[in-house]
Amino acid sequence: MPELPEVETIKRSLAPIVGKTVTGLMVLRSDIVKRCDFGVKNAVGSEIIDVTRRGKYLVIKLSCARHLVVHLGMTGRLLMVASSEPIAAHTHMVINLEGEKDVRYQDPRRFGNISFVKDTGGFFSSLGPEPLDPSFGPEELARRLKRRSASIKPVLLDQGVVAGIGNIYADEILFAAGLHPARGASELNEYEISRLHAAIKEVITRAIECRGTTFRDYRDGFNQPGQFQTHLAVYGRYGQPCPKCGQPVQKTVIGGRTTHYCAICQE
Repeated sequence: MPELPEVETIKRSLAPIVGKTVTGLMVLRSDIVKRCDFGVKNAVGSEIIDVTRRGKYLVIKLSCARHLVVHLGMTGRLLMVASSEPIAAHTHMVINLEGEKDVRYQDPRRFGNISFVKDTGGFFSSLGPEPLDPSFGPEELARRLKRRSASIKPVLLDQGVVAGIGNIYADEILFAAGLHPARGASELNEYEISRLHAAIKEVITRAIECRGTTFRDYRDGFNQPGQFQTHLAVYGRYGQPCPKCGQPVQKTVIGGRTTHYCAICQE
C-alpha cells in the first residue's frame, strides 16, 4: 500500500498539472466513489490550483473551492498520460486537462477510493499530525502514546496517532529507533520516545528522497518506480542478515500485521 513517502512522491510528480483547466472528468466505476459532496460536472471548467497530501491521501484542489481526494489503497496509481493514449485496463477515473493531457486513476484490486469533497478540514479531522510537520515534536508524540497500552507497532499504524505511516515504514522506524515492535506504547520512557521521534523523521525523509518503495505496483505520476526498497533494513528481509549485527532478521505477527525486526538490535 502506498504510504506517506509514496503519496508525497506522486504529489510532487503531479506538479505539472497545477494551473491546468479540467476539460472533462469521467468516473468509470461508481463503486470507487466513497463520498460525493458535489456533482462530477461541477469540476469541469475549474482550474487545478494545487496538489497536496494529507497522510496517505492525495488532494487535487480546484478553483471552484472543491477537492478531489484520492486514497490509493493497495494497488492504486495516478498517472499523467496523453489524452490520445487508449484507456488501460483497471482505469476507474479520467481527468481530461487542457493541452490534451489526462490524469488517470488505475486500481486493479480496487481497495482505493475517490471522494469529491467540499470541506477537507472535516474530512481529515480524524487524522493525527503529519510526521514531518515542525510542530510535531517528541512531546506531542509522548502525549499521543501515553494512554496507549497496545504494542508500539500497531499504534504507529493508527492514522489517528501519526498520519501516513504504514507497515513498511513502521518496521523500518522501529528498527532505526532500536525498539522491539511488541513493546507497549505507554511503557516507552522519555529517551526511547525521543529516539522514536527522530527515527520517524529520519526514515520518512530518506524514503521521500528515494521516491518511495516499489515492490510491484507503486509508480509515481510519470509511471516511474521508487528506490527505497534497496535501502530497507528489515522489512521483507526475513532470514537475511541484520545490517547492524549480522543476525537473521525475524518475522512475526503483531496486531494482525506481518512484522520484521532484529531480536538483537531492538529491545
